Amino acid sequence: MKTMKTIAFLNIKGGVGKTTSVTTLGHILATVFKRKTLIIDLDPQSNTTSTYCSGNEDFSERFRAVLAGEVYEMENSVSTLLLNRSKDVHSCIRKTEYENLDIIPADLSLSTVEERLKADVSSPQQFRLARHLKKIEDEYDFCLLDCGPSVSIINVNGLAAADEVYIPIRTDGYSLLGLAFAKNLVDNVSEYNPKLKFAGTFFVAWENFNCPKYLYDLLDECLPGSLLPFQINKSILLAENTVMARPLLEVDNTRNPGKASRQYIELARYISADEKEREKILASYSAEERKGV
Repeated sequence: MKTMKTIAFLNIKGGVGKTTSVTTLGHILATVFKRKTLIIDLDPQSNTTSTYCSGNEDFSERFRAVLAGEVYEMENSVSTLLLNRSKDVHSCIRKTEYENLDIIPADLSLSTVEERLKADVSSPQQFRLARHLKKIEDEYDFCLLDCGPSVSIINVNGLAAADEVYIPIRTDGYSLLGLAFAKNLVDNVSEYNPKLKFAGTFFVAWENFNCPKYLYDLLDECLPGSLLPFQINKSILLAENTVMARPLLEVDNTRNPGKASRQYIELARYISADEKEREKILASYSAEERKGV
């Protein structure tokens, strides 16, 4: 019996908080809610991978290495899985230092996988990841997919394997256009993955001024009920944790976590709940709170 729920985080606009959300929520689900969680990095920039697979590597050393073109291919990464249908998925899973949290990493070679998949016409290419994940669906509670900002066969593989999609946005018009492109992609993939559901959108780097209210009204008109009331506030910790290559709650390790941490915990609570509990959670927010007032 399948227990694992696969959740994709997607926006065709970059820099909207997909990786921040995946690294933070994965860690929270695993450590706060004690759910067995697998993260899969589907972005060639591999920032999620660097959070959990960087070891003791200093950020400045990594920056200099990438700047000098010293980029290496990881052995047994998500690229391996997508290109090799007979590969044992377990060989690509890496344990993190956190209990209940594993990752399948990515590297820059993922950017070349697209053309290599297109060249292989022997079988449909959009189901390769789904076939691998089917073999471990009873080993995890959640699988979180960090999708890159593109309409690609890599992201299509992620959506073909997913049960739900969340689309993070920032408080600008470009993010909403990215959401529109992503929603169209979700609708297209759902034609051959009927279980795929657009589960909602939420603001990251939220600032309380007039622009988000306008965007809220536009979302409410065009995608009623899609905006979730979990606005992730702007926080310096969401920049510091990327340099430290640590998940947010490791950086914000205090008795009284900051607002962004508390909001991500509430979002994780919502994600991990069943449908009835989700309805109760949403009902606890007033209309004003859902607008960020």
